[in-house]
Amino acid sequence: MNAPVTPGTPSAQADPLAALKGFCGAAVVPESQPPPDIPVCRSLADLTPPLPEKDNPAALFRNGWLRKGGGAFLVSTSGTGKSVWTVQAALLWAQGLPAFGIVPVRPLKIGIVQAEDDDEEMVNFRNNITDGLVEQAGLDRDQVEAARTNVLLFDAVGKFGGTFIEYVGKILEEHPELDLLIINPLQSFFGGDISRNAELSGFLRGGLDRFIKPNKVGVLFIHHTNKPPNAKERTGWGADAFASYIGAGGAEIVNWARAVLALMPCENDSGLFRLTAAKRGQRLGWKDAAGVRTDVRFIAHSKNRIFWRDATPEEAATAQASAGRKKTPSDPQVDAERIAEILRERAQPLTDARSLAEQLFHRTRGRKAFELLKANPEALGLSLVQARYKGCMFIGVRAQAESVANDYDAKMCKTTDTKG
Repeated sequence: MNAPVTPGTPSAQADPLAALKGFCGAAVVPESQPPPDIPVCRSLADLTPPLPEKDNPAALFRNGWLRKGGGAFLVSTSGTGKSVWTVQAALLWAQGLPAFGIVPVRPLKIGIVQAEDDDEEMVNFRNNITDGLVEQAGLDRDQVEAARTNVLLFDAVGKFGGTFIEYVGKILEEHPELDLLIINPLQSFFGGDISRNAELSGFLRGGLDRFIKPNKVGVLFIHHTNKPPNAKERTGWGADAFASYIGAGGAEIVNWARAVLALMPCENDSGLFRLTAAKRGQRLGWKDAAGVRTDVRFIAHSKNRIFWRDATPEEAATAQASAGRKKTPSDPQVDAERIAEILRERAQPLTDARSLAEQLFHRTRGRKAFELLKANPEALGLSLVQARYKGCMFIGVRAQAESVANDYDAKMCKTTDTKG
């Protein structure tokens, strides 16, 4: 028989990780918590001035936009290229270079935890972004390729709630040199009802903060928006004074975050996006063409490869001038090209492509563009490929569409055999 445990001995102290293991979106921490630490009291006069940013190991980005121990969010709609954005930003920040107007204080060591893209996709992103940085941004190829070693990839598929928080703790234990952890996307690892602020607090404040504070690592979550409003109500969506709140879920996301970015498509300009620094934007020091401080930048998809580029001054001026105006009449051909840009990056089931069209535009406009695309995909550099299993159709660049269709057949065949 085991000897009884005396209260107050080390073995009786509850392990914070153990308390979190039962978390699957639940906000309430189990009652068996360790006794609270003795409060540490300091007066305001006791606080010492921080080191200059260039010498401060806790500093990540200029003007304190984000420091170690803090969290930020990049929020955008589905299919915009958020994963490519993160890899491109990581490769630039790893060199100590600005990405999308966000300037690091030094070359950063970055970890990416993601659940949506396999190795083949990540290699494709990496190679296209490297070529884009060399060809379009004029960077040295050897320097870009050397920076890849400062971007570490972690596989957390199937981990959520307390299990995911524990996994983050293990990452930081094994890699204390990390400056920034990019988690893509939040929904894959949260594991609860994201609309409930109490559950968000349990995950972010009760769980994640234990490992990232104080000054251990910065965190950038990639996050999805809610379903877009209808076309009549969508003007200014994600670009107004309340852009911080476009992410799906409760307000605790914005309350916890130190900084929020909103990446939203410009509806009248296919392939052009508005990047709004919705929280702490003034710290980034952005200025428009007239030299006036702004919280908005415009970026665009490259037509030649999977790569984000800065909008031209003409594109930015047009987008800025048209913001908030009544929408111009839609052009199904232009809309179809916008959908095709995304499908050229990643092949998708035909049903998903239709949903994408309806998400990018309202239902009627999206369906018109989708039908035009479906009727003549070759004109837009795409192919329709039929899988063997139940004749499911896939659309994308032919090689990618065939690969996705073959993977689908293999998966469904395996599932059928298992059930048999």
